[in-house]
Parts: sequence; C-alpha cells; structure tokens
Amino acid sequence: MTHMTHTCRHAPTATTGPEEALAGVIECIAEVLRIDIATITPARPLSELGARSFDLVELVVKLEQRYGIQVRLDHLPQGIQTAEGFARLVGARGHHGHPNMEKVPADT
Repeated sequence: MTHMTHTCRHAPTATTGPEEALAGVIECIAEVLRIDIATITPARPLSELGARSFDLVELVVKLEQRYGIQVRLDHLPQGIQTAEGFARLVGARGHHGHPNMEKVPADT
C-alpha cells in the first residue's frame, strides 16, 4: 500500500473565519478520501462518503498541521462526524485555543 501525501491549497491565517475554515476542511476531506469536492456538504456524515477511522485520523493529522491545532483522537467517535463539525473545531481551536475537544460543540 502506498501512502499519498496531500496538501490543502488554502493557507490558514490568524483571521481564518468560519467560511474559510469550512472551505479548507472540505478541501482536505476531498483529498483524504480521494473524492470529488462537489460530493461533500457541510452536514453530510463523513461515513456516508466512505470515511473509515483511519481516514479520520489522516484528516485530523492534516488539519493539525494546517491549522496548528491539537485534537484528541479518542474523542472523534463521540463528536465530530461532518465537515461542519471539523470546521467548528478548527475555528474554535484557532481563535480560542481550546485544549480539549469537549469544549467544541458536537455534530447534531
């Protein structure tokens, strides 16, 4: 099995807003899952797009590198399941520095 390295094109800034965070997360999801970006909607569960646990880990690593955040992987199954959820995480971590994912609203 070969490991592909993906790079999200939009560079984050200290003023990355919710729309930019969502666009960046969606782009990273498309790259990790190797799917057309048009198939991803903010509220669609990533599992419906074929994401498995190792895909979520790869996505988290990519988002950590891109946005300079830390995510506790043991909290993923209980909370974040959509692009919208990951974008909220990126926004909360980037602007407020929350150390724990519990402080970020889970997908509903």
